[in-house]
Amino acid sequence: MLDSMTPEQFDEWVEFYSLKPWGDDWLQAGLIASTVHNEIMVTASAFGGSKVSEKDLAKPQDFMPRVAKQAEKKTALSSQELLVWLRMQTGV
Repeated sequence: MLDSMTPEQFDEWVEFYSLKPWGDDWLQAGLIASTVHNEIMVTASAFGGSKVSEKDLAKPQDFMPRVAKQAEKKTALSSQELLVWLRMQTGV
């Protein structure tokens, strides 16, 4: 892929990544896990006749192996880091 990519296309990908970084799989997994957890809590409390407090609800960061501040902080890759990432993804 990199052999057929022009420098202009590479620059476009760098710009796109700087606008909307991708690849935070832990955040996506944490969002799914917290949604499932919260739905179970609400459903269980409805059957039990009690209310769920805010402290009983989970946040995506509760299911992530990082500290919450690290998970919220997104940094864009440098051009060199993006090139390395692209090479790893394409096997080039």
